[in-house]
Amino acid sequence: MKGWDKITLGEICLKYGGKVQTGPFGSQLHEYDYKDVGIPVIMPKDISGNTVNIDNIAKISIEKANSLSKHKVKEGDIVFPRRGEITKRAYIRKNQIGFICGTGCLKISIDSSHVASEYLNYFLSKSDTIEWLIGNSVGATMKNLSGRLLRNCLSTYHLSQPSVKSPPSSPPMMT
Repeated sequence: MKGWDKITLGEICLKYGGKVQTGPFGSQLHEYDYKDVGIPVIMPKDISGNTVNIDNIAKISIEKANSLSKHKVKEGDIVFPRRGEITKRAYIRKNQIGFICGTGCLKISIDSSHVASEYLNYFLSKSDTIEWLIGNSVGATMKNLSGRLLRNCLSTYHLSQPSVKSPPSSPPMMT
């Protein structure tokens, strides 16, 4: 389509403010940190249907969550599992603000004043994107997703400057 530019997720993050970040390493979050009551920690098992299922979600103390503040999610963030079912994702909603992106996950945060996270979530749900993620992930038995791979995603899509702020009324054409 005329007037559209190719752009990757990494370029969107650099140009408009955002990041793709891995959850905390095992040395930052131990088994003994988990509590019966506290701040929810999003694990791959908790991601389904584009949301976070809190039925059996692990929790950590407020103090521990504060020490992991860079892993806290905000409304509009998108969380992916790093291994296994790498094509599922959770779009973070208002009632999930402050949850922790867990060890087995990756978090995409975008500056919503420039890029509508709903728009980005739409692209990440497209069958072509899902096929690309599967085709470019590593691992024969269990697929693995990396921050680098996610940053390279969307390179075959065209995002127009006016449409970056709001979801399209009709899906853009793919090239």
